[in-house]
Amino acid sequence: MLNNEFPFLTGPARIPDLYMKTLVKLSNGEKPETPYEKQMAEFRKPENWYAGKVVMSQIDIRKQNYFTGAATPTMVSKWNLLRQSELETFNKIIYGKLPIDAFDQFVAKWKSNSGNQITQEVNDWFKSVSGK
Repeated sequence: MLNNEFPFLTGPARIPDLYMKTLVKLSNGEKPETPYEKQMAEFRKPENWYAGKVVMSQIDIRKQNYFTGAATPTMVSKWNLLRQSELETFNKIIYGKLPIDAFDQFVAKWKSNSGNQITQEVNDWFKSVSGK
């Protein structure tokens, strides 16, 4: 049995889309070959495999957050403020204290308050680890 108690603390860096590609491979009935694939085959249920395949078949309408790197410089300085603003806005919309179109205002404010910079840093990171 593989030690899976603290995979994010003790495990190696991972390829950003490896998890979903592994689920698709398993759902296609392919035999797991790498240690990571064997771990996924052991710890994820076939329902997870098939769900991953459905998700990946809809890639044109779905956006996955593949960011698994360390916080970017702008995240370090701005993320807590952006996250707090997000949670407050979403809660106010959900509980009817803000209209639904407040979301559009939130997005514009999020982007101008360093969100665009964080997005660029994350995209640069992704390109550096995926070759895309």
